[in-house]
Amino acid sequence: MNPGGGGCSELRSCHCTPAWVTEQDPVSKKKERKERERKRGKERKRERDRGRKEGRKMKEEIKKKEKKEERKKGRKKLKLQ
Repeated sequence: MNPGGGGCSELRSCHCTPAWVTEQDPVSKKKERKERERKRGKERKRERDRGRKEGRKMKEEIKKKEKKEERKKGRKKLKLQ
């Protein structure tokens, strides 16, 4: 059995720091998580807004086409009379 224990062929002092030695910073982890969530929220909002704008544009185009068709129908009626 090797002095470092646990699967590594090298001595523990030369290789692999055990998890219990490394100190985790819960505050910075929480900060990073919040930052990521905030960025995702902004991206989602942009996509939603983009979709709304495209929807408005499509509605405006449809209205324009309908008005054009109504004008054409009106002109045809005048020509027939």
